[in-house]
Amino acid sequence: MNATISFRLAPPAALVALGLLLGPALAACSDDDVTQVCGNGLVEGTEQCDGAELGGSTCTSIPGGFVGGDLACDSGCTFDTSGCHSTQPTCPNGTIDPAEDCDGANLGGMTCLDVGNYTGGTLACAGDCTWDESGCEAPAGCGNGVIDSTEDCDGANLGGMTCPDVGNYTGGTLACAGDCTWDESGCDYQLSPSEQIAAVRAIPDATGYSLDVEHVTVTYLKPALGNDPAGFTVQADQAGPAIFLRLDPTSLAPSPAPGDDVSFTVVEVTTSQGRREVLTVTGWTLHSSGAPLAPLTQTVTDATDLVSGLSDYEVELITVDATILGDFSSGGAGHLKASIDTDGVAGDPDLQLRLPSGLVATLGLEAGCTVTVTQTPLWRYQSQAQVIAYDPAEVAVSSCPAPQVLGASSTDATTVVIVMSRPVDAASITDPATQVTFTGGLSATDATVSANEITVTTTAQAPGSAYTVTLAGTITDTQGAGVDPAANSAAFLGFGGASSELLCADGADDDGDGFTDCLDIDCATDSACAWESKLYLWELDADQPSTDSTEYVELWNNTGAPIDFATERYFLLFVNGNGEVVYGGAQLTGVLGAGDVYVVGSAAVPNVDLVITPSTNLIQNGPDGLLLLSCNTCGDMASAFPSGYLVTFDPGPPNYVSADGAPAMWVDALAYDTNDSDDPGLMSALDVLAQINEGGGAGSAIHSLQRISPQGWTTALPSPGVSSLQ
Repeated sequence: MNATISFRLAPPAALVALGLLLGPALAACSDDDVTQVCGNGLVEGTEQCDGAELGGSTCTSIPGGFVGGDLACDSGCTFDTSGCHSTQPTCPNGTIDPAEDCDGANLGGMTCLDVGNYTGGTLACAGDCTWDESGCEAPAGCGNGVIDSTEDCDGANLGGMTCPDVGNYTGGTLACAGDCTWDESGCDYQLSPSEQIAAVRAIPDATGYSLDVEHVTVTYLKPALGNDPAGFTVQADQAGPAIFLRLDPTSLAPSPAPGDDVSFTVVEVTTSQGRREVLTVTGWTLHSSGAPLAPLTQTVTDATDLVSGLSDYEVELITVDATILGDFSSGGAGHLKASIDTDGVAGDPDLQLRLPSGLVATLGLEAGCTVTVTQTPLWRYQSQAQVIAYDPAEVAVSSCPAPQVLGASSTDATTVVIVMSRPVDAASITDPATQVTFTGGLSATDATVSANEITVTTTAQAPGSAYTVTLAGTITDTQGAGVDPAANSAAFLGFGGASSELLCADGADDDGDGFTDCLDIDCATDSACAWESKLYLWELDADQPSTDSTEYVELWNNTGAPIDFATERYFLLFVNGNGEVVYGGAQLTGVLGAGDVYVVGSAAVPNVDLVITPSTNLIQNGPDGLLLLSCNTCGDMASAFPSGYLVTFDPGPPNYVSADGAPAMWVDALAYDTNDSDDPGLMSALDVLAQINEGGGAGSAIHSLQRISPQGWTTALPSPGVSSLQ
């Protein structure tokens, strides 16, 4: 039996509710005011047809040389000629021609059991070459008005079922065929799976819907990371559309996996960051698993409209070759992003690569790297088209700039840490003594690798002596590129000398004991350098290579007891040395345990406790300052110490008065710079006697400032969230 799905002229109510058909008719409209809406049963504007309305056209009346057949209308309101044929069938001629079920005695090997719900009998061919099922035997009981176990229905007894119950229909009249199976020929508008997804994407943000999405493929599981929720994408055709379900996969039973064929009913939808999302579903059903994803994946390297036509690609599965243009910056909590070029889109800052921060580090990605990202959804953040990946297997690195030595520093008398621009292949260091060489008589005895750091064991260093380390080109990154010969060395000072220890007020060893003096006090022996019972500024990283995306301030609780910042209110102020005014900062929150450290910075900073904005260039390089104040009666940060607040120290108490009139007490302060001249006005406003240079040692882009005495600081590799009291 051939079932025919018809498109009726009466507009289905469900599609009207979706806004897919015309609203109230406009009175007295001119021809110029005609609204073209595909799916309303009216041929309008440039439409060739609409539903069952073909405008009087037939297969033989349209171009194509067709001589017969059944013309239809597709979902885009253009002619569907798949039922038309170019050769006039001859019935009967013994050959099953196009549009024929059979021809004479030629049944094509079919039997009653193949064409309907029959148990036997004799199938025949009618004179018009369609099936003659009159000789077929229906199941026992078919026709008695009772729905038996092998029957869908029986006569007028439909069991209360309607068209929407038996298929993806929006209305119409369901009937029962002679073999007690559904006759769906009177049902209206069966949408394809892609049309179902499109209908969901088209509806307004709301809950309370009941929209079926049937037999679509799960294409990607997106894990929860930072502020990004867990979810997954579904798609039915390579050209889309697709949609993101913001649902934890583990909340569904069975949990979805890529390649699953699933159905569900959409209850709630929303728009988030410009992206259409499903929030609630019912009727979750898994039909099968293991479908290949390649047929659903578009290769978009040459596409020119990834940004301009973002809505046409949103969360659809793609593969793309790209070149990373600029430095990575914060892409939201736990993520980094960078602009990319493809063959089709060049120089558009809204085309980006967005990856977990750890994946960027693992792969050693930077500006100039070329990558292939395979079978991931094109993410959307407002107008930005973002190529995403969460598994290293999804990103193949084709090439990157040669690794460079960024800096080196001694961490003890026989250890030097070399910081590289890219992750190093540990296997490429086979002979440290010849591949890592030093001036000044120093030599390497061993070397280990951790990501982009090479830790070298050396012979004994002379305290404070100047050395230069040079790497051989046989040391490579994880992509096999050798060290750049133009940037293969760095200078450092031997561990233990005065210039590698305390960076204090005058930076001098006045008494010649090998210790830099703090304000002419020998911190090695003098009690005036004893730690106080208070909250200290502990570490500052204000300058980093390229875009500063992981700047931070660390504090240390030396009170001997936990600090509850809800009751003991502290404010960390960022002070501009140009005018001594506040340009940023934060009120501390949470609880800090005794002896613990507390990290304030962007979301990309490891071990961060308090996330503040902006995500890049958070802290100025200097000469600038940090000021830590206690103020239990202040309002919030915006009212107490807004941007532009003038920092003026008073011996007091109080030492400062907030913008909302509350007394504030000095707790700690730091004036710093990156190889800049001292700023007496800044030091006076902060009540400090020294301005500390983060640019010492291997340089401010490599090192942070770390406290090693009440008045003393040193430069070392950044260690946010790790206490480093020496």
